[in-house]
Amino acid sequence: MRRSAKEVAATCALLLAAASLLAGPLPSDAFASGPAFSVSSRAVAASSTRAFAKKEKKSEKVSDPGYEFRNEKYADDPSAFVVGIVGDLHIDPRKMDDYATGRSHLLPIFEEAKDTHGNVALCSLGDLGESKNCDHNPANPSELYAGTTACHELAAEYLGSFGVPYEVIGGNHDIEGIDEFQTDEANLEVFKKCHGKPTAHFSREIAEKTFLVGMGSTVFRSAKYTSHEVTIDEEQLKWFEQFLIDHPADQGYKIFVFTHAPPNGSGLRILQENHVVNGCCWLNHSDELQCRKFIELVREHRSIKGWFSGHFHLGQDYQDSMSFPTIDPSEGPYPNRGSCVFAQTSVMRGGTSRDGRQQSRLLRGNKDGFEILTIDHQQDGKVRLDATITFRDDTHEVGTGSHQLEALGILSQSHFQSSSNFCCCIFYSLPGEINSDRSLRSRRCCP
Repeated sequence: MRRSAKEVAATCALLLAAASLLAGPLPSDAFASGPAFSVSSRAVAASSTRAFAKKEKKSEKVSDPGYEFRNEKYADDPSAFVVGIVGDLHIDPRKMDDYATGRSHLLPIFEEAKDTHGNVALCSLGDLGESKNCDHNPANPSELYAGTTACHELAAEYLGSFGVPYEVIGGNHDIEGIDEFQTDEANLEVFKKCHGKPTAHFSREIAEKTFLVGMGSTVFRSAKYTSHEVTIDEEQLKWFEQFLIDHPADQGYKIFVFTHAPPNGSGLRILQENHVVNGCCWLNHSDELQCRKFIELVREHRSIKGWFSGHFHLGQDYQDSMSFPTIDPSEGPYPNRGSCVFAQTSVMRGGTSRDGRQQSRLLRGNKDGFEILTIDHQQDGKVRLDATITFRDDTHEVGTGSHQLEALGILSQSHFQSSSNFCCCIFYSLPGEINSDRSLRSRRCCP
């Protein structure tokens, strides 16, 4: 017999409350050193104020033995931009050390970008709070932290502490405050209020004709099947489609999309035994027409250049942590992903990772193209270049993937070209297929 979403949520609340008894003691401070701020007493019952007080390792730059990250090459370029992207935070106010570490890795990148061109932003992919009791409300020791006012107040203060404008979209846990709010609508209003959002979706022009666009989940209690399906409501979907119509590729617009879960057809790594079988893997998973709508829009509107998502708590080191508009023909038919590169985003806190990785994303670019990079929070903020996309014109681009996956032995380099008539060529190289002069031994998927 199928149980209602409310019954499932209530059962989960009891189980997670019991599990929370195993949690450790409250740490002595919340974040690493940096701009100080106070945390509402509702956020952590045991302490009315917190500040960035831990020692923070200072560095002049963020670098990697194989790739040196510098914003200087974009200096005085009005079309340049940098976006930091953080995955599922699942903040537990008792366990803030990893968030302090992650913040310390992003701060110098943001500061350098502000000094060179100023077009900087932070984007959170949602699921802001831990879905269990976090000793945050003595009056209700079984209350889940995720989705509560306390959760969103603390998340807003944390995201606001990076010194750059931030955007956030709702994940499947962000209106999970089932003890505090009776309806999804009431919970969503507090989410929007805490984060200064007029709507569940957003658009931000990060540079001239370059937009960041996000859509959030707005259904939990009223879910038809599972409460943890990431549902983009009809109003947002219509807004998104109209935004794409109004900002076409042939007029020079570039759009980067942010959602908690990826759209079906993205080709990203998923969890069959968890999200697929439970109907909460892709956007609007249980609605066949709406589930298909997102990839159809990607194919139709070539202004969509990148799409970032989280949800799976998986690292960024797999071959299918990213997907390009086309693939090697030996791996299957042409997937038709328009002009879009899809990118999975990992997590910041170790206790929330499914594979032990702790990583965030960077998006950096200008009028000529963009880069997608990884920040590794387990390696002192080491920056890795994952993909470089160069625009040939408004509807054509050339991409190079350069994942450094020696440990996994999966992928060395991949190249693609996309065109508006969907006749795409791919240049793809696996380990052992590089010529002696270091050029790629390539294969083409079209004449």
